Amino acid sequence: MEAAETGDDNSGGGRRPDKPTLAEMREVCLDERCRTVSMQRALVGCGLRLAPDEMQMRRVAVLDAVIDLLDLFAQHRDVIQQAIRAAKARSNGSRGA
Repeated sequence: MEAAETGDDNSGGGRRPDKPTLAEMREVCLDERCRTVSMQRALVGCGLRLAPDEMQMRRVAVLDAVIDLLDLFAQHRDVIQQAIRAAKARSNGSRGA
């Protein structure tokens, strides 16, 4: 992915250094998803659980959805940012009137 698609491009609006990029957020979600799935499989495999914990698997589903949203945002980032800028401009314009 290119920098503009991942949120790694710092030229557009001066991203804060402490703010994670889209790629970093996606990586954290993916790591957490894999860790949770592996842990549940291990617990079942060792016989400590009969089946994966339902709440943990719901968490995995949420992480999958967040990953999908981050991917969608990355694909359409320019369009979304243009809409945000236009909304801000309209909001700032109406304040001055």
